[in-house]
Amino acid sequence: MTVILDRRNGPEPDVSVIRAAAVTGPNQMSFQGRDVLLAVEVVSPDSESRDRTTKPWKYAAAGIPNF
Repeated sequence: MTVILDRRNGPEPDVSVIRAAAVTGPNQMSFQGRDVLLAVEVVSPDSESRDRTTKPWKYAAAGIPNF
């Protein structure tokens, strides 16, 4: 599920915990960063740098409290 952090960033974490009030129905395609309580990225060799440096910074800047 896409997490909209800002108008240029919409990562898709491997696992997300979302506020229940943010769920609108089965056709929902994304969530706002402010509605994400936890974002989990499974680190693989080809994305290790991005998953360990870039994404945590972006998640924190969007107000996601746990990564």
